[in-house]
Amino acid sequence: MIVFVLIAASAIWYFLPTFFERVEPSDVKFIAVFNGNTGKDFDISDADEIRYIVENTQGIRMEKGV
Repeated sequence: MIVFVLIAASAIWYFLPTFFERVEPSDVKFIAVFNGNTGKDFDISDADEIRYIVENTQGIRMEKGV
């Protein structure tokens, strides 16, 4: 019974949406972007682009993919 409760609690916790925490743009050195379809990746290191991305993602609800 305890094992079932632990598994159920873990599943609920895993699928709950999460929110980005407050991050200061000055604390971010770069943002790594990866396209899982093509396998290509790139880094964003321009301070203005980082600031724009970080400020516009604050408080957005994120869900884990299945």
